[in-house]
Formats: sequence, structure tokens, C-alpha cells
Amino acid sequence: MKINVISIALLFLFLISCREVESIDCSLVDCAFQTFSITFVDGDGNNLIENGTYTINDIMVSKNGDQLSFNASEDNKILFETAGQQGDNIYEIKLSESRTDVLILDLDRRDSRNECCGPFFDVNNAIYENSSNLVVETDGFITELIVTIQ
Repeated sequence: MKINVISIALLFLFLISCREVESIDCSLVDCAFQTFSITFVDGDGNNLIENGTYTINDIMVSKNGDQLSFNASEDNKILFETAGQQGDNIYEIKLSESRTDVLILDLDRRDSRNECCGPFFDVNNAIYENSSNLVVETDGFITELIVTIQ
């Protein structure tokens, strides 16, 4: 009899421990978006926006013909949110009326296990105007690209 009571108690504990897990209300989550930061420099390391070679008002960033919104930082970098997918992503960067360059980012989707935010990506490879000679550094949600333009 004691064994039956213990068995029933264990079965009851097992059943109540298997209740459905409540899902997260994503409307209550404030997500940080992954951001790309691009600094344009010349061969001597001078910032080309800071020295007036290019102006923020002339710069446009687009992907697949769709213009992306971006911001300029106080230190003359352009910042835009990731609009990408797994694999090669081609961004057109119009620096002036006479110059539009191509940035290709090979992105690898991270397994973030976050059901509300993301997706987030690692940059496997970056090519700017057919050159892979650029610096790519990631710090948290910001991936910084330093592009040298000759």
C-alpha cells in the first residue's frame, strides 16, 4: 500500500512538472539591432568624411535597390542596421554623384536562441570594390568596417 501511495505521489509530481512553458511576450522586449559602422579613410588614415572629401548628405546606402536608412556618428562614420541574410549580401554605397561603390558581406547567421530579437550575423568575409583589404571588427552588436579608398 505504501508503494502505491509513493507511486501515485511521484506520478502526480511528474505530471505537474511537465506543464507547458509560458512563451515570452516579445512586445515587452526591447531589442538591440545589429549595426554596421563604416569609416572611409585614405591611404594615410585620414577620415574622408571628416576632411570633406565626401559629405553625409550625399551618401546613400542601398541593398537590392532599396535605400536603407543610416545615421552618421559624431566621429564621421556611417551606421546602418543589418538588412541581410545568410551568405553574400550586396550593398551599394553612393559616396557622391560620381562615385557608387559595392560592398559584399558574406554573413553567417548566429545561433542566438533568442525568439524575439535578431537575426544576428557574423561576417565571414567582406569585399569593398573588389578588394578584401579592409578591417572588420565586431564589438557586441556593432560590426565596424574600415575602408581604405585610394
